Formats: sequence, structure tokens, C-alpha cells
Amino acid sequence: MRRVATLAPLALVPWITGVAHAHETATSAGLGPGFAHPFSGVDHLLVLLAIGIWAGSRRGAAGQAAPIVFLGTLAIGVAAGFSGLALPAIDPVLAVTVLVAGLMISARGALPPWLALVALAIIGLLHGNAHFHTAPDAGGVLAYFAGLLASSALLIGVGLALGRFLATRPEKPALILMSGGLISATGVVLIASAV
Repeated sequence: MRRVATLAPLALVPWITGVAHAHETATSAGLGPGFAHPFSGVDHLLVLLAIGIWAGSRRGAAGQAAPIVFLGTLAIGVAAGFSGLALPAIDPVLAVTVLVAGLMISARGALPPWLALVALAIIGLLHGNAHFHTAPDAGGVLAYFAGLLASSALLIGVGLALGRFLATRPEKPALILMSGGLISATGVVLIASAV
């Protein structure tokens, strides 16, 4: 049984590499397409869940501030796109953010809270800028970004609930370490598929 649990994540590799990056330009604007966008790429999806897991499994101000910091800097990254900022090599960079988010979970309390929040702010800026450059050129772009922020908050909330659940389990350290390890391993696969 332990061998099956160890090898199970490998079954996800074809799926992960097939839908690794959601950085194709969206074909339609509006609230619905914006809301759907974070679900269309593993990198965005896992980073949002990881932020929630990290915040939910921590006590104190850093855990409470993490979702606000990330969503705020995500919005700033989008705004920076309106100003003309376009980051190069975005697919490998976003893949690295998945690895970093997983490592943050695995590190548990070893990472100083201020450093974790700085990392989350940088990750938010990067993802916000990537989201801007995949937004449709048509009208309704503000509704698109409103939908994107709403689904991002929802996915962080799901991660928060999962993090809090894991933090209440007797086997808490192992479960949190395993969730961080799986997200980090996925980040490595994404990096390999992006270069």
C-alpha cells in the first residue's frame, strides 16, 4: 500500500504536463471567463491552493495576512500589466513559483513570517502579470479581472480549509509535509516541461 501511495503522483504527470500552463490568450471577456481562468492551468491552481494550505496550517498574523497580501499583489501585477510591464519567460517563472509555494508548506515554521509574506507578494505580482497578458482584448476586461480575483479568493479559501483540517490531525507534521512535497514535486515537473 505504501508503494502505491508513493507512486500515485506519477500517474498525474501526463495530465500535469498536458495542462501545465494556462497562458493562452482568453477568447472572451466577462465575469465567467475570468472566474474560470485560474482553474485552467495547474500552476495557477496549485499556487492558490498552496497559499491557502500554508496560511491555514499556521497560527498568527502571517497566516491571516497571507491571502490579503497575495490577492493584493495579484491585483497590483494586473495593474502593472496595464502600465506595460511584461515579464519574459513567464512559463518557467510561474513553474518555479509552484515549487516555492510547496517548499513554503514543507518548511512549516522554519521560514520567518516576514520572508514568507515577501515571497507570497512576489508570487502574487508574477501571477497577476501573467493573468493580465492572457486577458482578452475585447470589452469587459474589468469584469474578467473581477471574476479572476473572485475565483482566486475561492481557491485560496479551499486551501485555507484544507490547511486548517490538516493542522487538526494527529499526524499533522507528516500530512503537511506530504502536501508541500507533492506541490513541490509538481513544480519540478512543470519546470521541466517549461524549459
